Amino acid sequence: MKRYINVFYTAFSKDHRFKKRLKRAKPYILDDIGADGVDSVGHALELTKKGYDGIIHIKPFGCTPEINAIPALQNISNDYNIPILYFSVDSQTSETGVKTRLEAFHDMLLMKKKKE
Repeated sequence: MKRYINVFYTAFSKDHRFKKRLKRAKPYILDDIGADGVDSVGHALELTKKGYDGIIHIKPFGCTPEINAIPALQNISNDYNIPILYFSVDSQTSETGVKTRLEAFHDMLLMKKKKE
């Protein structure tokens, strides 16, 4: 399991060099889409190349840069055959709903692994 974006990353160690961030996300993102959208795509590619079984993409409800990253993430999912679970979180997000979706995603990953 790898977690990229957290408070420490955002406040202290985020790579603010645009060219390096964009290079990581190519060819799926060609220009800056704002906030952490480019980072999300670049990190998804990195996880895919490292052989992770699946990716969980969490974003605040209505976050435009992350919404703009979703088509690129879907293309990565299709191109590399890696499942991605999308979570859009707001004040109405229930713990039960999150647990149910995580359990279903986990079960799906296990079934995919057995099939391979």
